[in-house]
Parts: sequence; C-alpha cells; structure tokens
Amino acid sequence: MKVTAVRAAWVFHTLLLLTVQSQNSFNLQEGGGASLLIDPNRLQFFDYESISLSCAGSDEAADWRVMKTDSSGSDRWETSTGSMIIKPAYVSHSGEYVCEDEGGNRSKSVNISITAADVILVSPALPVVEGEAVSLSCRRKGSPSNLPADFYKDGSLINTGHTGSVTIRSISASDGGFYKCSISGSQGESAESWLQVTAAFIPPSSEETTPAFDPQTSQSPVFFFLRVSVLMMMMMMMMLVVGLLQCRKHRGCWEQLATERKK
Repeated sequence: MKVTAVRAAWVFHTLLLLTVQSQNSFNLQEGGGASLLIDPNRLQFFDYESISLSCAGSDEAADWRVMKTDSSGSDRWETSTGSMIIKPAYVSHSGEYVCEDEGGNRSKSVNISITAADVILVSPALPVVEGEAVSLSCRRKGSPSNLPADFYKDGSLINTGHTGSVTIRSISASDGGFYKCSISGSQGESAESWLQVTAAFIPPSSEETTPAFDPQTSQSPVFFFLRVSVLMMMMMMMMLVVGLLQCRKHRGCWEQLATERKK
C-alpha cells in the first residue's frame, strides 16, 4: 500500500507540473510584431531615388531593426533603429528587407528592386485586401508618366493603359501574381514584382458567434484552482480504486476490515 501511495503521489505531481506548464505556455506565445513600411509605397525604384524604410506596429518599435539579405544569401543589419533612409539609392541596395529584433522575431519580408534601366512598374509594396481598388502604372526615366503602356500578369498581356496606368477596381485573390509593364513603342520593359492579395475580414454574425477561448481567463487564479481541484479529486478516486484492488489481492485485508467494523 505504501508503494501504491507513492506511485499515486508521483502521478499527481506530474499532472500538476503539466498543468502549470500549459498555463505558462500562453505567456511564451505572446509578443508584439512589426511590419516593414516603404515610402514611396512601391517595390521598384530608379537609381538615385530616395527610399524610406521603417518598422511599425510593434509595442517596442525601438527594439526592431531593418535587416537586408544580399545576393549571397547572408543577412546583415542595415540600421540599429526601427527606420532607415536610402539616399541616394543604388542598384546594390536591391534585395530582401525585413524587420527583425535581437530575439530573431521577423516581420514579413519585402523585395525591393533598384534599377539603372529606363522603365519601372509602380505597384503596392504591401499586400492589398480583396475588394480594394488597386492602381498600377508604368514609368519611364526622364519622361512623362502618361505614356501608353502594356501590363502583363505572369507573362501574359492583360491590359493596355493609354495613359500609362490601369486600375483593378475590385481586386480578388485570382489577381495576385507577378506583374510587369512595357512602354509602347519598344521604349523599355520593367522587371517583375509580386502583387499579394489577402482575404477580406468578414465579421461573424451574432448567430454564428461562439464564445472564444480567452488565454487571460485560463491564466486566472480561479481557473487554475479549479483545474487543480479536479485533478486532486481524480487522484483521490484513483487511489481509492487502487487500494480496493490491493485489498482484493490479499484475502486477509477483507477479514481485517470486517474485524475493525465489529469493534
């Protein structure tokens, strides 16, 4: 019986530790994030332009830095603060930029292209939401921005903008892809840039709304006490069952219980 009690106590201790660990796991998953913002809001630039990069949306923005992945695939810090300005921009500044903190947490990356060529595509740097109106334009260095241009998606011609731009009035997920443009009259073609489309958030109706799991509630002392109480009750029942089974194996146990009752 002593061995059985020790084993039961060990099982209870293990369950209690698991309960505490599950409670603390919510704290480990919490934490603020950051987004990389680009000004002007586009992915392609002519050389010698000015570009501003900043980390925003974090509770502790000062802890975030702008990082760049160069052509060799290695990462390096571009700044020790949450923002930086590239002025003037050179082709060597092209690459993948991201916000990262010292703990290794990263924002979504953005691929910036700086070119010495004559034509660039002006498209949103950040993902766009379904249903929004999105404008694309084609620019030629040193020329008016209203030159007729052809626009391509995933290598196929989709539209011709007679004033150098086109508008997708209600963008959908199927509109996501690689876009590029060319100035009519063989005056040059831009590089490709990725246009990402995200689903629009539709709030659930009152009939569809169900109580959501609240980590804060699960971490409250009352909730924790209830969980421990349930575990203790389960362990008491388990110990009672184990004790009865042990008594059944030893016939003298029942006789001893009967004698004690007579007394």
